[in-house]
Amino acid sequence: LQTVDKVPESEKLQNRNSSLREIENETSGKREYSEDNKKSSQEKCLRAFWRLS
Repeated sequence: LQTVDKVPESEKLQNRNSSLREIENETSGKREYSEDNKKSSQEKCLRAFWRLS
């Protein structure tokens, strides 16, 4: 049984584009998140340093 729906090329492209956009959003979100983590860890180090001095 071959009941494969013929998906229009434009629809295929749209789906691919939306998934690519989602991936981009995810990666940029992760990048921002890691930057925030770096900042917060630096702040923690500074606070500990100030507490010691």
